[in-house]
Amino acid sequence: MLLDELVARLTQLPEKSRTEAIDLAVKSTAKMAWVPNPGPQTQAFVCEADELFYGGEAGGGKTDLGIGLALTEHKRSLLLRRINKDAVKIKPRIEEILGHDNGYNGQLQRWRLDERQIDIAGCEQESDKQRFKGDPHDLIVFDEGTDFLESQYRFIIGWNRSTDPKQRCRVIVASNPPTTAEGLWVVKYWGPWLDKTHPNPAKPGELRWFTTVAGEDREVDGPGPHIIDGEAVYARSRTFIRATLSDNPDLARTGYSSVLAGLPAELRRAYRDGDFSVGIRDADFQVIPTGWVLAAKARWKPDGAHGLSMTAMALDPAGGGRDSAELARRHGGWYAELISAKGQETADGSTTAAMVVRYRLDGAPVIVDVGGGYGGGVTVRLKDNGIEPVSSLDHGNRLKRRRTAR
Repeated sequence: MLLDELVARLTQLPEKSRTEAIDLAVKSTAKMAWVPNPGPQTQAFVCEADELFYGGEAGGGKTDLGIGLALTEHKRSLLLRRINKDAVKIKPRIEEILGHDNGYNGQLQRWRLDERQIDIAGCEQESDKQRFKGDPHDLIVFDEGTDFLESQYRFIIGWNRSTDPKQRCRVIVASNPPTTAEGLWVVKYWGPWLDKTHPNPAKPGELRWFTTVAGEDREVDGPGPHIIDGEAVYARSRTFIRATLSDNPDLARTGYSSVLAGLPAELRRAYRDGDFSVGIRDADFQVIPTGWVLAAKARWKPDGAHGLSMTAMALDPAGGGRDSAELARRHGGWYAELISAKGQETADGSTTAAMVVRYRLDGAPVIVDVGGGYGGGVTVRLKDNGIEPVSSLDHGNRLKRRRTAR
């Protein structure tokens, strides 16, 4: 926002307070290349969260927040967009703010401004995340973050660090609500703020702390240290701040809201209203509609068995690998929560078979996934216990024979 607009807002204060506030604003922002808009953008600018989701409505100044932080608060910044050709569109906005392109290297898509370095990049393919391995940045911005895959996000933020103890490190996801199933991960990742069914909702700007336990995110009480598996672990903080068009005077006064109002209904709810519960557009070849999956999850209740007999079990063994062994149970049309066990805890067939015996009821048939080669020992031990398992390989062979017969 231009400084004169900031001053104009301050003139609404009483005269004495107004004079003091204007003097303070002029002095504190005189040397800044970019100044945030009052309201949510300023809240996001000073937010203390390690991982901030700043988003909602289109036109809320999301991209500018990332650029502004890179120009004023950080030494090594990485500004990302999913599509490579979209990433280069960030450069003209930086040039517009600075009034020049001095220090910009088009081949590297890198800007050097004295002690600051700003890298601009795309991460189009899932495997492209490897290009950022070992490359530290104290600010990482995922512009239009719902376009990214969760695997890309989790991998890249692993290098959000600095050797300067005085330099703050943080991650910003600047984005509208997801409009495809691929972006739904943000609703779970920032569940306390975005998931309307979350059991412990959080207010915008409220800090919550998370760490990883057995491969899953777990909310904890404060930064720690927390003792997990005998090791002292520090948690990272997350929060969400809603971006709104009305708080961005640069666009709000242009009539951009009328453009958003003319969008199709599902896009209007996402981009104009910033609604994170909108219907998701599925991929062209998706077999099961996302809406069906979400509706099923909403209907599910922990006591849904209602005395129904167990009708099937399915086991995906890990064989001591890095993945977990997973056991699924079905009672008629109701599915119980998955039972997981770390790979190293089920390294031998006897231990995994014991897990099946423990939870099996009503003589339910047991299907074992042997495709990865880990199920052989389990099936032997199950047979020793009088359980004749059905392997996924058997089902595949039967299906192949049926197709051949046709």
